[in-house]
Amino acid sequence: IHPKSVYTEHDVAWIYYPEIFTKSMLWFHKIFSWLARNGATKIISISESTKKDLINYYKVPSEKIAVIPHGYTVTNSANNVLSAEVAAKLPEKYILFLSTLQPRKNLEFLIDAFRELKTEHPELPHKLVVVGKAGWKFQEILRKIDENKDIVAYLGHIPDGDRWPVYRGADLFIHPSLYEGFGMWILEAFECDVPVAVSNNSSLPEVGGDAALYFDPTSKKEMKAIIMQVLNDSALREQMVARGKMQLANFSWEKCARETLAVLEEVGHQK
Repeated sequence: IHPKSVYTEHDVAWIYYPEIFTKSMLWFHKIFSWLARNGATKIISISESTKKDLINYYKVPSEKIAVIPHGYTVTNSANNVLSAEVAAKLPEKYILFLSTLQPRKNLEFLIDAFRELKTEHPELPHKLVVVGKAGWKFQEILRKIDENKDIVAYLGHIPDGDRWPVYRGADLFIHPSLYEGFGMWILEAFECDVPVAVSNNSSLPEVGGDAALYFDPTSKKEMKAIIMQVLNDSALREQMVARGKMQLANFSWEKCARETLAVLEEVGHQK
């Protein structure tokens, strides 16, 4: 590693959930993170949550870490038209989960909670739409989806042009992840005027701010309550959408680039 180097740490999920990684992935993360942490002059963390993890678990000095969140570029997403192929798979009313399929995303637990909710409220017209490519250790997740096809619509990976209309058609975006270094899909949902409910852990409250609602991702009771609260209250949904727009304005790639450049210049000037 170069004597003057900077590296970015997105998250340290392998500390919390080593069992959700393949053995090769686990060793890759452990070894290269160790090399980078010990060799770098400065570390960029994309959230305060990851900075705290680096300090608590690896004893990295606080002054060695600069927190620089990702930015966001607002697109012309409102202009995208849903393709006929994807439109044919979408239910009329739905809540949305969008992410790579892997155990940390906690999708199986969400499906079980949603099954309970549909049993308790048979009048609820919504289905759960799942969008995302298969990542790793996904076989059980796909099996769970297949077992619940009556209430879950799996679209797989869809093109960007379809992703935005799928967001906009949802009455709620929900993500029950067990741990995240950031959570770009929260900002995407904010842009698309969708209320957001996510887990109350790691970096997610930093990204969502006061615009999202939060729940314990190990509690079906909390998940079900949040879903019903949002779906039954149109005034709340409007309020959440408005706050989402305000929260989205806090994230820009220009700001991210400017702060990153400042770190690089600081390291470059060190003797």
